[in-house]
Amino acid sequence: MSARQLFWDEDGAAGIWSLFIFLTCTIVAGLAVDGTNAMRAREHLQATADIASHAGLIELIGGGSDDEIRSAVASSVETNMPQTVFGNTIGTASNTITIGHYQNGSIAPSNTAADNAVAVTLQQNTTLGNAVPTFLLKLIGLSSWNIATTSAAVMDEAGECNANDGIFAHGEIKMTSTSEIGAGFCIYSKDVVEMSNHNNFLPGSAIGMPDTANCSHCTDSHNPGVQAALFEANMQLEDVETHVDTVVYSLLGTGYDTSPTDDFLANVGEVSDLSPLADLEYNTAKIKKGSIISISGGDFESMATVPSGLIYAVYCSSPLSTYGAISPSPSSSSSGKGKKSNSGSSNGNVKTLDFETTSGSSITDVAIVTDCQVKFGDASYIQNSIIATTSTSNQSISASSKARIGSGEMTCPSTEKVVVMTKGDLSVPAGMETNNVDFYIVGDAHLASGTSTQATKLGTSFYVGGDMHISAQGNWYACGDDKDSLAAQIGVIRHVITN
Repeated sequence: MSARQLFWDEDGAAGIWSLFIFLTCTIVAGLAVDGTNAMRAREHLQATADIASHAGLIELIGGGSDDEIRSAVASSVETNMPQTVFGNTIGTASNTITIGHYQNGSIAPSNTAADNAVAVTLQQNTTLGNAVPTFLLKLIGLSSWNIATTSAAVMDEAGECNANDGIFAHGEIKMTSTSEIGAGFCIYSKDVVEMSNHNNFLPGSAIGMPDTANCSHCTDSHNPGVQAALFEANMQLEDVETHVDTVVYSLLGTGYDTSPTDDFLANVGEVSDLSPLADLEYNTAKIKKGSIISISGGDFESMATVPSGLIYAVYCSSPLSTYGAISPSPSSSSSGKGKKSNSGSSNGNVKTLDFETTSGSSITDVAIVTDCQVKFGDASYIQNSIIATTSTSNQSISASSKARIGSGEMTCPSTEKVVVMTKGDLSVPAGMETNNVDFYIVGDAHLASGTSTQATKLGTSFYVGGDMHISAQGNWYACGDDKDSLAAQIGVIRHVITN
């Protein structure tokens, strides 16, 4: 029988019609079954890419190299889509992982901005030999699906918080006395926030944590304005110790990142009267702005005034590891041969560095790195400077309530910004004047009640690796200073669409 006859024959027509129905049903069923399978495979691939880009960004934020970032991404992909089951979805990591700066919808290397993004492309296709197979659609010639997906994670600025105005703690924040929190000021804990009653949160202030259920007394009936200020976010706080090390090594000339030193020098004046160093037998002809001065704690305390425009490596144990530091001649007092400081203490016996100058003058426009414990006494007055101690003591920084650190005037922005850093704990009275000061505390920080006077702090921030306890009343107001490399990074991880 010919095809024409088959077509016009009733039995033949029924057969062709049955074949048509079969093919139609196969396509419909194939799209339903194989299409759903492809959609699930794509969702799995997308979720894996999202987790992998997040893992890579966490490694980037932690200071990992490009190789370490790619390794973190590859490890994350292997955990969620092992090659033994899904094949090599990542292909060649150098081509499918992009590390760079996110701007205008694109991620690319930048000579002017730091890397802040990681993008990952994952694929299941015939080229990689891991295309998603079909079942029913195979009958009509479609044996597999090729799918691909991209995820980009970006470390973005936290909209709720300005990194220069706030209290940020990796541990808990505990406020056991009343405070007023001004507009633009942020309180954030990676753990919990515990407050007493009667803290007043003004409009525009913020208080947050990953889970707001961990905020005690966070109702307006207990603390007026807190409910409008409350937010929930898993903000990324830079590791405090890493940040302190970066600044310290930069100032001592032993680090790879020179930005902290560059930013410090850009904000200080020229070298002032060097006669106090000449009296200690330093060759002042070699000293210029930004010079590193290696000096013992006793000799430092003996100076009636502290020459500005310099970086001081002050030691209580042995000279600090520096690059290119200037030391006194061997016959000078720094050799520890008994010369007395003006305070009457032996140069070799200083364990705590007191920032009260014998003349009562302020210490300004200097960077001081020390292994000593630090004390800000009654007459201490520090302006436009960096004070960093590598002491890990639980009393690495202490102070008198009469000490003054930072701007002497309640003005914003301040040209008298002070940065105080320690690898230990800090315990100071809340009444101490600290306007326009950033504290970086690797351990715990405690603002103790040393006075009944309400202390107002303008542009004062705390970045704490441990717990932050505030047991004295005070007012906290933002100042909004410009950011530089001396400030720690605070942000949130966002997933974005790239071009």
